[in-house]
Amino acid sequence: MDAPQYGWTVPPGYPLPELVDRIPDDQPLVLRHRASRFLAVFGSLYVGLPLSLFLCMYTAFFTMLDQDLDDIGWLGFMPGAIVVAGGLFQLGIMLVAGLSGGPVLAANTDGVWVRARKWPARSVFLPWPAVAHVYARRWLWDRPVCVLAHDTRAGADAGVWARIDMGAQKAMFGSRLTASTFYCGRRADDVLAELHRLSGGRVRIG
Repeated sequence: MDAPQYGWTVPPGYPLPELVDRIPDDQPLVLRHRASRFLAVFGSLYVGLPLSLFLCMYTAFFTMLDQDLDDIGWLGFMPGAIVVAGGLFQLGIMLVAGLSGGPVLAANTDGVWVRARKWPARSVFLPWPAVAHVYARRWLWDRPVCVLAHDTRAGADAGVWARIDMGAQKAMFGSRLTASTFYCGRRADDVLAELHRLSGGRVRIG
């Protein structure tokens, strides 16, 4: 029996694709985020950039007005300290959301698991016959692997915030289920080749 086409009409009572709390990390292919990549990108964005801007502002203030530290006191640095503290808080949130919950994608000869909700982590398992297409789509420095299921409801029961996030991913990448390759330290082409091998040619990949 041929696999249904993407966007097929789901028969009444047809079960949703299976949700799991954690993707198993003992599979032939596993993608998990690396803390070093998150720190390099989001540390620079949320902490390094604001700190650099404030240092430039203070340097310009001291130089142009011929002021020194005694003229403004330590309270003058309070706005910068607040902004940096806020950046550290946001960085902590990104690290918790990105690194907790185990892998973001895994696959074996039976099918593929892919993260549907970032935090608390919920993932969906799709047997290979349930997968319509797997491809990579460029987004800035990243090339996420996008998994397109025949059943467009895949992951829809992961929660309200998951549906909002998946809607945004659908608009950007054409698929609700994606997994970063940059933050996992892997090349997208290598991941696609491994997925092709594990699927046994049963899925359109690339």
